Amino acid sequence: PNPSTFVVTQKKVAPDFMARMSMMFFAAVPANLPINADGVKAPTVSAGPYYLKEWNAKTSALMVRNPNWNNKVEPFKSLGFKNNLDQVRWIVGADPATQRLQCEKGEADICGFPPAQAKELFDKYGLNKSQFFVKPQSTLWYIAMNTTRPIFTGNTALRQAVSNALDRKFMTAQHGYLAGKRTDQFLPYSMPGFKDADIYSLRGPNYPKAKALAAGKTRDGKAVMYTSNVGVGPPIAQSTQFNLKQIGIDVEIKLLDRVVQHEKAATKGEPFDLTYEGWGMDYPDPANFINVLLDGRRIQPDNNVNVSYFNDAKFNAQMDKAYGLAGQPLRKREVGDPEIGRTRVRADLEGLVRRSEIQRALVPERFGFGNSQKVVRQPLGAFLADSRQSAQLLHQLIDAPGDLGHGI
Repeated sequence: PNPSTFVVTQKKVAPDFMARMSMMFFAAVPANLPINADGVKAPTVSAGPYYLKEWNAKTSALMVRNPNWNNKVEPFKSLGFKNNLDQVRWIVGADPATQRLQCEKGEADICGFPPAQAKELFDKYGLNKSQFFVKPQSTLWYIAMNTTRPIFTGNTALRQAVSNALDRKFMTAQHGYLAGKRTDQFLPYSMPGFKDADIYSLRGPNYPKAKALAAGKTRDGKAVMYTSNVGVGPPIAQSTQFNLKQIGIDVEIKLLDRVVQHEKAATKGEPFDLTYEGWGMDYPDPANFINVLLDGRRIQPDNNVNVSYFNDAKFNAQMDKAYGLAGQPLRKREVGDPEIGRTRVRADLEGLVRRSEIQRALVPERFGFGNSQKVVRQPLGAFLADSRQSAQLLHQLIDAPGDLGHGI
């Protein structure tokens, strides 16, 4: 080591250490950078190929090339990161319908759209051919059951009943055509280590089994559900309310702003029984789902991601054993083993997993058709490349994980 070498001494095995160090939380910043509760102001210091030049809260942001980055010399050359774009601009505030219009008019470069219009876009542009692109994404949406609440505490049978009663087919359909794949596991289909296992019905509610499990276990028969007040939140909550009514549970729905919902559910002691949540991976490792979402030793007063507040010493030990195995292929097989999955889901430690997400994107006609611009404009996220790099960049963007390391 020399004076510029960063040395870390590990006290215990951490096979995913390098992946964790590559996360945004470990970005190199000046030692004298002040702590700001509202976030760092632009322009920012960057150790990467770009830096944030402008940031206007809730309005826009601009990312431009880092003048100190040179792909032709070391150490940058060996990293293999390319900065083909001159700049990337994010524009905040456009609703999905407006985003679609912006892309189809060539005013933006990767856009969202109303979920109900996905089939229309598929029929118009085809799949992964010109303007409508779909790729698997390592993201899950699920309903978490708060295991510290009276109705669910020490009530494994009722938690299993809920998982049998919910309608995954209906819930997934609310996101529109090609938006996701029904699942009953915590590892998304695209995750290394995933092994399919038939645990709960993916075709619809299994009421006979749910009613048998719930018999004599519903306690006061009342539950409070948190969900977002826009998009798919209300219909999914209404579906949950109807399904659970069939097994003797009356669900009170509380519609909240998504940020407020997330903050409330992440607060230990908050009086809710069910909450509709999403999780996107920080990096492609099974532990980033199972350990992060189920390890009760991580529970704190607020900012929790284990919003079922599940904490079980036996299962914590299972996670530790799988996580600590040296050798990536073996560890991924162990963590993703369906036997561990069956133990977890059949006991309903966390909640009902219902959808493994698929990323859909709409792009303008100019992608890959000789456009010479090197500017990026994005309503809530989009990109435009120059003519030499456009097609390659598009596939890199679509293949990249869309949500990094936090509840969605």
